Amino acid sequence: PYIKPNTFHNLIGHSGSVFGVSLDPKNEFALSCGEDSTVRLWSLDTLSNIVVYKGHQFPVWDCCFSPLGYYFATASHDRTARLWSTEHAFPLRVFVGHLSDVDCVEFHPNCNYIASGSSDKTVRLWDIQTGKNVRHFVGHRSGVSCLSFSPNGRILASGSTNGQIMIWDLASATKIQSMPCSALGSVYSLDFSSDGNMLASAHHGNAVCLWDMQNALKSLPLDPHSEKNENNNKQQQNQDQSQKEEGNSSGQLGDSSGVNGINNTSSSGVGTLEGLDETNSKTGGGSLFPSSNGKRVDAKKLGLLHTAYTRFTPVYNVTFTYRNLLLAAGPFVNPSTSNKKPRKW
Repeated sequence: PYIKPNTFHNLIGHSGSVFGVSLDPKNEFALSCGEDSTVRLWSLDTLSNIVVYKGHQFPVWDCCFSPLGYYFATASHDRTARLWSTEHAFPLRVFVGHLSDVDCVEFHPNCNYIASGSSDKTVRLWDIQTGKNVRHFVGHRSGVSCLSFSPNGRILASGSTNGQIMIWDLASATKIQSMPCSALGSVYSLDFSSDGNMLASAHHGNAVCLWDMQNALKSLPLDPHSEKNENNNKQQQNQDQSQKEEGNSSGQLGDSSGVNGINNTSSSGVGTLEGLDETNSKTGGGSLFPSSNGKRVDAKKLGLLHTAYTRFTPVYNVTFTYRNLLLAAGPFVNPSTSNKKPRKW
């Protein structure tokens, strides 16, 4: 849909505060959820409300379109996450297991799984086909406020209200890395770069952090399927090379690129997740910047690449574009009327 520059439109329909918004991949529809326990589907062509989804009995904190559109997930104060489709007014799946509010939901890149973060300090991974809980991640010391999958679908990042960020290996259900940054406040948003080598985090403490994920990716076990394909490619190369040396000009070289296990995204389901070897990686400790004992921890050891401060404005959302441009959003705070002083480190 075409919207004129420097214009905005109000979409009116909710009877309470709006807590979450999500756009479908084609930018044709928008979802919104709020305090009135409903989820609404809006047409961005007509700028009108098309469907009202009712099912939750309490406020809905988050909503998320699947990477392919059509399906979407919601998280609610009623301790459930739910799977919906745009063509049905009732939920297709109800995921029950959390002991407190479900605060955030995120689709896996292959659309076969949904991750949910809760105020009970845990993260759960759900199988869409069966509705069963296939992974349970425990380790946060505060409620989980945001989630993000890596583009290859092998690791999951979660952020909590106490400023801690954890990186999880989906194959072994273990924690790979921990980046405690309580000095920057709650983590509101997480997003991986398009190549998966960097992670951006948005903080209540007026800051955006960039983290190096290459060490976390290196600690993952190789995908046995990709390793097998790579070996086959190498064997094919050797055979074709020998044929070429024997004077057979008709031989063609095989594909030398192979399939990198780290960059492989599988859509085969649980079998691929459980078929990988388990790994236990050491996690970082201490606190980022000022620690409890007054000493400063070297942030580079935790993988911190850069911290950008907004001086007065808390950052609520960060998003990488396909060209790896990082966008950050937050409320406008007038420095002349604000009583807060900019942070200095």
